[in-house]
Amino acid sequence: MLRPKGFDKLDHYFRTQLEIDLTDETIEMLLDAVKDTFGKLFYKAEERARFNGRDFIAMPDLNVTLSLEEHIKNFKKIEEDMGVDDLLEYIAFIPPVGMPVGEDLKSEYRNILGGLLLMYADVIKKATGERKPSTTAMEFVRRVVDQVF
Repeated sequence: MLRPKGFDKLDHYFRTQLEIDLTDETIEMLLDAVKDTFGKLFYKAEERARFNGRDFIAMPDLNVTLSLEEHIKNFKKIEEDMGVDDLLEYIAFIPPVGMPVGEDLKSEYRNILGGLLLMYADVIKKATGERKPSTTAMEFVRRVVDQVF
């Protein structure tokens, strides 16, 4: 795997602050899962915007659960410590939705992605109890989060 910019900072933060040791393979699985979840949020947001009679996707159209909202708040408090700006840009894939995205939502991309990273970390710790989760554990975590979104 070619490590994207910011990978080492994320790895360091997870090891030292969250006490989660990820291998190259499991961190790639984590980033793919975050990208997929971020994409699902936008696909569903497009449906919600249409239902609400809007011709653009706005922040209220996203299915931001209470848990994700809390993780976004936590990310905002620690984002400088994490130092993952480059990595967030790398994973900020927006699916090809048929509507423009409102500026209010565009300005929140990094916070949503950071919140998703922290939410996945929380699920890794609580659902697996493993400091060094296996690929099987990471697949399980992804299925758990998929049930929410």
